[in-house]
Amino acid sequence: MRSVAVQSVFAALPCALATPTTATYENWRLTEEVLPDDTRRHASFDIVAYPGEVRLSPDNVSHADGGVLFYHCNPPDNWLGELKIRQQGLQAFRDEIPDDLSNRTFGGFMTSDGFQPDGETTGVYQTREYKGWQLRSGKPGRRHHLRIITHIEQAATLELWEKKLVELKDKSKTDSKAARA
Repeated sequence: MRSVAVQSVFAALPCALATPTTATYENWRLTEEVLPDDTRRHASFDIVAYPGEVRLSPDNVSHADGGVLFYHCNPPDNWLGELKIRQQGLQAFRDEIPDDLSNRTFGGFMTSDGFQPDGETTGVYQTREYKGWQLRSGKPGRRHHLRIITHIEQAATLELWEKKLVELKDKSKTDSKAARA
């Protein structure tokens, strides 16, 4: 198990008047899709010339524990690492090159004290449909504090990744008080 990165974002939302506040986590990776062999593949030079089918799997997003949980988990047999090895002619060194993509889970949790889940919304950004998961303040206030805890890890199971995220979420409560000072 290799931990790659941990970060928390603390946002203070000041208002001139006591105002209810809504925060929305938006996501466009809603369904599995086949990435066409056109300019969309150019976002990743590794797959531009890949002759096979490229599938993008959806992210997982839900209201959970009074906030919004979001993550994407790479499959255990990620083909991209093998593709890179072949493209670069490194087959002789395959055993020395670590696989840092398989079972990599990245995502996080958006929360705020006094906020509750407030449904979902949909929309279109440019030409891309998205869905948003909303949190709303329980009462109007002149200042709200939003926490977004992120976590990336190549964990053996999703349960281990979630356990670490919960630890980070709990720790962020203390960190957010320090960030407000």
